Amino acid sequence: EEEAKKELEKLMKKVRIAERIFGKPEFIFLVVANASKEAEELLRKICSERGVRLVLGKEIEEF
Repeated sequence: EEEAKKELEKLMKKVRIAERIFGKPEFIFLVVANASKEAEELLRKICSERGVRLVLGKEIEEF
């Protein structure tokens, strides 16, 4: 869970840098390949609060 929080904070830092350069982003995505059930729940909650779209690896289809 701590790793999940850490990764989300790294993303938000990059978003703030991009905002200074390009303005407010239309979308912010966090794509996670593998996460424990607890980490998934935490990420869903935090991403929802911050307006980040969460994509979990198991939701991605390969063509």
